[in-house]
Amino acid sequence: MVSKKIKHKRRKSIKLKKRGGSSNTKSINLNPNSSIHDILLLTPKQIKALTPHQIKALSEEQIEELTPHQIKALTKEQIQELLPFQIEQLTTSQIKALTKEQIKALTEEQIKALLQSQIERLTLEQIKSLTKEQIKALLQSQIKALTEEQIKHLTSEQIMAINNVISTNSIQIKKNSIIGKAYAHFSNW
Repeated sequence: MVSKKIKHKRRKSIKLKKRGGSSNTKSINLNPNSSIHDILLLTPKQIKALTPHQIKALSEEQIEELTPHQIKALTKEQIQELLPFQIEQLTTSQIKALTKEQIKALTEEQIKALLQSQIERLTLEQIKSLTKEQIKALLQSQIKALTEEQIKHLTSEQIMAINNVISTNSIQIKKNSIIGKAYAHFSNW
């Protein structure tokens, strides 16, 4: 049995137990000061075995150390357990590693936690996978962070949702802006 300890900044200790075919026991203590090597030792199977409580207990530093391969191993349910401060810590390579299913699993609170720089780095596939509800959850600054290329790949439903966000927040869409042109195309402005 492999035993792993994960400690959160608040010093809550969490034990991850993984049954394996080996009779060897190996213990790795993960805490906010763990080395890169410690966090990198978690296999995709071990990542998938993390409970919601364990996901929430990962520190900023531990989140930053997760590899893109480990990020891809997170289930939709685990993605939904990430706290806003953890979402903010995701690096460019981690953001790009998120699958379409993981993107769709993000909650409105998590969407609002995305930094402008993270929004800019979403791939076109990730942008296309955003739901209408997720688009509606975007903040004005996040909408402004969308690149021209990302905007060109928005669906008509996404454009309409952006228009609703903009209208709700009393921002004027200029007909010559890229969003204005896209909206005009889909709504006969």
